[in-house]
Amino acid sequence: MSEMKKRVESMLKNYPAMTKKLKVLEFEMEFITKSLHPNIIENLVFSHTGEERVSGSFRSDKTANIAIEHVDSQRDERYYALKNRIDNIRQELRRLEHYLSLLPKEEAEAIRWFYFEGLSWDAIAEQTLMTQKTVQRRRKRGVDTLIHYYSIADNPSDS
Repeated sequence: MSEMKKRVESMLKNYPAMTKKLKVLEFEMEFITKSLHPNIIENLVFSHTGEERVSGSFRSDKTANIAIEHVDSQRDERYYALKNRIDNIRQELRRLEHYLSLLPKEEAEAIRWFYFEGLSWDAIAEQTLMTQKTVQRRRKRGVDTLIHYYSIADNPSDS
């Protein structure tokens, strides 16, 4: 089995898991900016000794500034790492979905039902009123065409 065929079939098999993973990561992304521990930072900013001091409009407490910078840098690192993962998954899913949209309807449906919805060959054949062999042939043709599309994209000089 060629490397490209393994890659395409792996993407098709992993499509449902990738879409779930994307949803999880997008959910986590929503809370990155809320990951500051406001009570801890607030306590550091507003902790005072027993004496009264005059405060300006900025934080003069070095501990609070260091804590805030540390939390911000951790949040930024986590944010950009998460954003990079999300962008990569979105791009792979978008690419696969686009290539699927270029296939004839029957081939794309056979691929979607088999790989994405997990339907058996019996169920697909029953749904389409075709033989299993015909449905399998359409899936194979569709996968072969996807392999061709990925080959074109990965080897632009060969097209």
